[in-house]
Amino acid sequence: MTSTSQDTPAAGSSVVDDPPARPGGPAARSAGALLAAIGGVVAVVCAVLMPLLPVSVERPVISWPQQPGVPQSTNLGLTAQRPLELDVRFGCADVAAAAATPDGVVVATFRPGFPAAESAGLIASVRGDRLLVTTRGETLVDGPAAACDVAIHGDLGGVEARVDGAVVSRLPGTSQPDVDALVSSATTAPGLQVRLSPDDEFATSPTVLKLVVTVVLGLAVLAALAGLALLDREGASSGTDGRRRGPRLRRPAVVDLAVPVVMVVWTFIAPTTDDDGYYSAMAANVPFSGFVGNFYQLYDQAFTPYTWIYYALSWWQDLAGTSPVVLRLPALAFGLLTWFLVRAFTRPLLDGPVVSRVLPVVLGVAFLGWWLPYDMGVRPEAVVAASVMASAVALMIAVERERLLPMGLAVVAAGIGFTAGTTGFVALAPLLAAAPGCWRVLRSRGWRVALPAALGLLAAGGVVAVLAFADGSLRDFVRAQQIFRGLQYPESWSTEIVRWNYLFSDTAPMGNYAKRLPVLLTLLALVGFLLFLTAGRRGWPARLRFAGLNTLLGFLLLWMTPSKWTHHFGSLAGIGTVVLAGVLVLGPGLARGLADRPVRWPVGVGALVGLAFVVALAMNGANSWAYSWMLGMPHPTEPPQVSVVRFGSPVWWLLGAAIVTTGLAVVSRRRGTGLGSSSALVAVPVVATVALLVSLTYLLGSFGLAAVRTAGTYSPGADALRDPLASNCGAAQAVEALDPRTARALPALSGAVVTTGDAFTGGNWSPSSPPPVAGVPVWGSHRPGPDGATPPDGAGSGSVTTPWFALPPSTPADATSVYVAGRTGNGNELTAEYQVGGAVDRVDDLGQKRDGDAVDAREWRSVTLAPPAGATAVRLVVADESDDVGGWIAATAPVVQRWIPLLDLIPPGSATAVGWPTAFLFPCLRAPVQADGVNEPVSTVVTWGGDPLSGVADSAFLPQRGGLFVPSYRNSAVTQLSARFRDAPATVGIEVYTLRNPLPSGRYDLDRRSEVVPGWQAPPNTSFSVPVGPDAVVRP
Repeated sequence: MTSTSQDTPAAGSSVVDDPPARPGGPAARSAGALLAAIGGVVAVVCAVLMPLLPVSVERPVISWPQQPGVPQSTNLGLTAQRPLELDVRFGCADVAAAAATPDGVVVATFRPGFPAAESAGLIASVRGDRLLVTTRGETLVDGPAAACDVAIHGDLGGVEARVDGAVVSRLPGTSQPDVDALVSSATTAPGLQVRLSPDDEFATSPTVLKLVVTVVLGLAVLAALAGLALLDREGASSGTDGRRRGPRLRRPAVVDLAVPVVMVVWTFIAPTTDDDGYYSAMAANVPFSGFVGNFYQLYDQAFTPYTWIYYALSWWQDLAGTSPVVLRLPALAFGLLTWFLVRAFTRPLLDGPVVSRVLPVVLGVAFLGWWLPYDMGVRPEAVVAASVMASAVALMIAVERERLLPMGLAVVAAGIGFTAGTTGFVALAPLLAAAPGCWRVLRSRGWRVALPAALGLLAAGGVVAVLAFADGSLRDFVRAQQIFRGLQYPESWSTEIVRWNYLFSDTAPMGNYAKRLPVLLTLLALVGFLLFLTAGRRGWPARLRFAGLNTLLGFLLLWMTPSKWTHHFGSLAGIGTVVLAGVLVLGPGLARGLADRPVRWPVGVGALVGLAFVVALAMNGANSWAYSWMLGMPHPTEPPQVSVVRFGSPVWWLLGAAIVTTGLAVVSRRRGTGLGSSSALVAVPVVATVALLVSLTYLLGSFGLAAVRTAGTYSPGADALRDPLASNCGAAQAVEALDPRTARALPALSGAVVTTGDAFTGGNWSPSSPPPVAGVPVWGSHRPGPDGATPPDGAGSGSVTTPWFALPPSTPADATSVYVAGRTGNGNELTAEYQVGGAVDRVDDLGQKRDGDAVDAREWRSVTLAPPAGATAVRLVVADESDDVGGWIAATAPVVQRWIPLLDLIPPGSATAVGWPTAFLFPCLRAPVQADGVNEPVSTVVTWGGDPLSGVADSAFLPQRGGLFVPSYRNSAVTQLSARFRDAPATVGIEVYTLRNPLPSGRYDLDRRSEVVPGWQAPPNTSFSVPVGPDAVVRP
């Protein structure tokens, strides 16, 4: 296991072998040099221009009502919440028509009566004999209702109101109202007109000029690459080419079949990666919006410059479908590409009979150990890992054979990875690691060749400008960063420790055992690699030296990412495999081969003990995976174990290391190979490989076992094997919810309602959220506040005890439940009492979180009752003992409801708010369309969660985060239903909500317009974003 002579340089050599010097020649005046130089200059100029060139920006205009004089209220949820411009006009006849209605609303941008209507919207209403117009809670008009010409104009510079031609008020631009709907209580309003411009500034398309420059840039890149190829050919024909032949091709090994087979199996049974649902939803909306946006939040900010990968994914979805298996096929393809690039990169290292047999096997194990936990999803790390390996292979060919074209192709490969996502910084590592060797190749050709060749290499980098700005511009990037920095402070190099905190978390999925192990083993291999170098031992093969420096730079370049998630480590899966396997297989042989400075036995023992503790540390990571229900999984959320063997204990690994060391010593003595004191050192790669095999076996075995256990029910793995195209709609087929439409009141047995105190006397519930079931008694302590919208407690305390209700026979198809709204906990209590024989059993704290914390919201939540065995009747005790503002509670009488399939609950043709953590597994549920600066309303919510309302605490539902579902959620009566996975434990987290909103959609006219603007022009700051400080870092 020693390196070849050509791979063992002198002490002064660099990471890659120095090419022999050669003089410049006639190539200086060649067509290749001219082509490379011209292509380089043109490409550089075009690349600089790409983000600055003019683009066509969509500027839609919405007019309402559609039929003049006949307003029809409509949903109209703006993506940016505020419009760029808003003009509202109405006259005295419109005011009179509104005054004749119970609500008196002339026009509003929310459904009146909802909590956010006053604080965020514009409302013009008649109150008595006065007309009141407010925007975001500030008064614009407060005067006689006889006003005959009211005009309101709002833009980002301010909001102005005119009455009968006179300006009566001016407010700053921050008073521009949000628009979630257009509402009027008048059925005829001859003078009512609303005209607004949604913010659709990210929807851009290239102008003819930009298209021409893009084509010229592409041709310049191709011309430059052709020039580099000609320079290579001219160098060869001149007789001065000193390049070496590449390694002889070898027959494929068994591992070259085994690795793809395992990867194909994993494509079916793998858990979702952290953002599969998020990124696939972003890509799915591209055909409607015309650009790659954040979709779920941040006002759908553009993803420029990281967009090409989502355009490609969108194309793939349209072509092949949206099932999880189908969407993983690109990752599978990039994984196979990365694997065979790893094999190509390491082929020159296969020197000697032992290494040629052992290294491919260890490479396969190490690659699967890296790839499976990190890269089988739609995140960009798979692309980055493949680009790093492609660049590395090309650069080795370029330096070893003194070729220029492979250098250019390496730059192209790095550019593809660099623009795939923020982890694309890692794609720069091969270029940085090989820069000295590439420079020597250029220098050896003479400056008349080196200069045009360098320009050609710069031209190859022009692919970055094409991929990043073909459909976007600098203004998109600047505006997107403005939005992001206004809501969230980015991580920086100084907070890189956060990533490692996640990796070593005891419970977080980002630190599970399978993710820890390859990272920690690769770091340990890097330590050995560097110690070998710093000790003066330069025996590492040139390619392994390059891979080591590449991997080290990759870890360092991750410091540049603006977020610190552990899934970014997946970008190192290819090159990390080379270092890990290369050091494990070649290291002991190189160390033993140095007779002048032999490695003593304490070094081997120390390395083995350190390895045992590193492996144990990794295996202490929980068997936990991001947003996975862990259905059928053995030991979910616990560190890996089999029977009494807990793999997180260093004792087992120290024992195993001792057995391996002893075995190697005995075998070597019998065979006369004389390992002697090196037995411990040689045991290191064996124990490390066994650790990887244990992790892989547990990973594949646990998910495989889960699929087998749930073959007759549901788990993502079992469903993917049974229905890879998701014709049965994935997880939706297994989810059920209690349908309030089937609710039946339980028959009352005896007793009367008993009330104490005054909290429930004249009390009720929030007017914007009526009970979800009809014909059922409801008791509440809510009383409206002075403005009718902000309810205080009701200035009292007390309780209500309901009559006894007969419990129905228990059946799998039905369940008994109660709906509760307001506050549960913190002084308010909901208790169920059951008649069991002659005794009464109590179940307290219903409707609270699992940890006992309170829930406080106007939304109704279904609480499924679990009567004890033998119970025949139930009654409720509802108590309001809180004395602070908003501390009310309301509850319905117990009802029996039927479990129905989720797909039967969702109204046909409607959009569903599928939370991004689980959206990947619900391919049949149609997400709302975001287009023209407008969000399609939703009627149902399906999301990850466990505690009451926890699923709607996500950014997609938060106004301050620019959430996609905000307009629908804050203008609807929301009910959280009891939901479950059929045949799964009750603790599995799934939440289903219904949103009741009677307003129709699309009752307005949309005029699509566009305008050409320079790529550098500052876009409008609709969100009034101001950069936040370091205390606004968002971490889970």
